[in-house]
Amino acid sequence: MIKRKADGTIEKFKARKVGRGFTQEEGVNYDETYTQIMRMESFKILLVIALYRNWAIRQWDVVAAYLQALLKHDIYITDINEDGETEYWKLHKALHGLKQTGHEWFEMLCNIMKAYRMQQCIGDEGTYVSTKEQIIVGTHVDNLLGIASTEVQLA
Repeated sequence: MIKRKADGTIEKFKARKVGRGFTQEEGVNYDETYTQIMRMESFKILLVIALYRNWAIRQWDVVAAYLQALLKHDIYITDINEDGETEYWKLHKALHGLKQTGHEWFEMLCNIMKAYRMQQCIGDEGTYVSTKEQIIVGTHVDNLLGIASTEVQLA
């Protein structure tokens, strides 16, 4: 794919390797596929809380989120090199197109949030709260919505 600048000149060439998840077998090279996201009601409540309390609102898109998540199973893919020869690769991190990619990313995100002492909400596991710092973060796949009291700096 060619990504172009506003004036039409080429900015960069983009390519994406994709795992062939349709060839995976449950229990062999994946177990979980479920990815928790913030409920729509929680999203609306976060905005109301932020507006009512005059809190800061910030949105993030995690760049290449899926490619950062570690895999629990051995997964091998094939590719054809420039000489037309087949190459076999063992994946160490998740890849778009694999069945468990979203789940592995969400588990990694949970661990990151726990490291920052954020707790999952009981009624919505896609939302995290830190009552000490007055921060609430909602997740939607690789997008995060954070609200915080004005004393806290959302980076």
